[in-house]
Amino acid sequence: MTLSWHRREWALWSSLFLLAVTLRSLSADDHPAAFRGITPAQTTLTEVSSILGEPKRRTDSDIVRWTYEDIGPFETVDIFAQKDVVTSIVAKLKERESVDALVEQLNLGKFVPVEILEDKAPLGLVFPERGVLFTYAESKSPRDKERKIDRIAIEPLTGEPFWLRAKFADPSQLGSILRDLESAQRYGWTRDDVVVLQAHSLARARRYEQALQKLDSLPRNIIGHRESLLHAGLLAQAGQRDDAIRILKRLVSESSDDSLIQAEATLRYGELLSQGLDRNMGEAVKKQTNAMKMAKKLTRERDTQRRRTARRIVLEAYLALADSIARGPFRDQNDAVEEWCTAAWKALESQPFLRDDPITRFTVARRILAAKCRASKPLPLNESVLVLDEAVQRIDRVYDDPVLLAVLHWQEATVRMLAARAAVKQGHRTTARRQASRAAALIAAIAVPEDDLARRMLAYDRGCIEFQRGSVAAVFDQDHEAAIVHYAKALAQFETQRPPLADDELGIHGERFVSMGVSYWQTGKKQRAVELTKRGVALMERAVAHQLLDPSSLTVPYGNLSTMQRERGKEEESEEYARKAAALEEDDSLRR
Repeated sequence: MTLSWHRREWALWSSLFLLAVTLRSLSADDHPAAFRGITPAQTTLTEVSSILGEPKRRTDSDIVRWTYEDIGPFETVDIFAQKDVVTSIVAKLKERESVDALVEQLNLGKFVPVEILEDKAPLGLVFPERGVLFTYAESKSPRDKERKIDRIAIEPLTGEPFWLRAKFADPSQLGSILRDLESAQRYGWTRDDVVVLQAHSLARARRYEQALQKLDSLPRNIIGHRESLLHAGLLAQAGQRDDAIRILKRLVSESSDDSLIQAEATLRYGELLSQGLDRNMGEAVKKQTNAMKMAKKLTRERDTQRRRTARRIVLEAYLALADSIARGPFRDQNDAVEEWCTAAWKALESQPFLRDDPITRFTVARRILAAKCRASKPLPLNESVLVLDEAVQRIDRVYDDPVLLAVLHWQEATVRMLAARAAVKQGHRTTARRQASRAAALIAAIAVPEDDLARRMLAYDRGCIEFQRGSVAAVFDQDHEAAIVHYAKALAQFETQRPPLADDELGIHGERFVSMGVSYWQTGKKQRAVELTKRGVALMERAVAHQLLDPSSLTVPYGNLSTMQRERGKEEESEEYARKAAALEEDDSLRR
């Protein structure tokens, strides 16, 4: 028995040796396989004849079929050709073989196969990069657990297998999905559904401009509600807020017959209203609350997919409400933020399909921490930081796709920057330093994107993180020399044009420049200090004009400029800033 097994293995190895050698010798990932030097789309029938001799049987028509028998472990080998060029090869094994054995022998282990279905029944496995198809043999017994292979086919590389692998891939394999979609198109599979998936995947990978281009290339009848929501989000990222609002308004009005679509569109509309220079936080909260109420009514639907979508919308509405209230001028702000954060965490924990998904858990932990940090008086952070740490550990343990991890680590970096900023306000030195350092390490590992909008976002985030590191040195250590080392790095990043959505924190950004001005002044760089303070004041005045910042926030920077200019001998300018500061103090006392 053992001897027989070894003899059969030797026969299989010897006959497939040329195919395996061909596969090993190819340097590029995408290359068609060959059988004994016969390669589909390349080898002619004349060359086949010189390699294998005359076939046992031949069928001559538009598609020529030459059949060879008893070649090593193969019962038959069929060569198909058109116009004298081989189009495919189908080899039938004398004895069925396991998938694992064939994968090892043909050196296919580095490739991920995709299962092919015919009438919803599994037909076999295809390896897109090689054009190799394993065909499943019919089971000899219902008790057979392992599928066996009885045929191996070799075809030219085509786009459909790449598309199928991308379509059915786990969403966490973001980089692989993008590569497969590009390959599908390169090999001629250019259907609209490829472009749709490509647009969504590019957006997830923060390749915003390419995603917009893909959406714009689609026929209007292909654009569904998911694509419309994506389009609106991308337009908002690019600064085309009015166009984004127009899409969402249309989607809300046109989806009156489907409450689920209407709820999601209303939620996105509310989120958009909470962004930008002309944001309306009160109206945003109303929209988000309405979306939550609409979705709650649908959480008991019979259809599992719709029920789960409704519950995810409810969860996202809780998070959106926490964020909007944290950033808006609302009474009892901290109590409301805490309430919605608690509701979001309970919603997550109550649903296994949400709770057990590492990315969803990370997203909820991240957004809860962000909301608590953004409140005008930040909430206690320690517990939320620990929850984020646990979620990050799980992400790093579960996922290995570099494109996905880069996006998640970028998101982690920005929320840790917010935690550092909040910790500075709270006077928590250790937390501030730890979170700022962790954010810096994460953001440093992110490659500069080719996408212009993403590049601007990365530069802005890097600048904010370096500022925060400098702020820790200035506030807690009173080490302004160390602070301006970080500030110089921040300023270099801030020379890049800000991304449109950074206008959300125009006032905060102005305050950064005012703070940097103090450290530059303390280190004797007085001209630079005045320049930075004036730049900060200009940003803050603009924020006040758009009601993003309380006018009283300008009192300190006006006072700083008054002092700076007086010491520099510019009395007239000093007096002007002193008058502005005094007027604001008087207005503030009257309001009280």
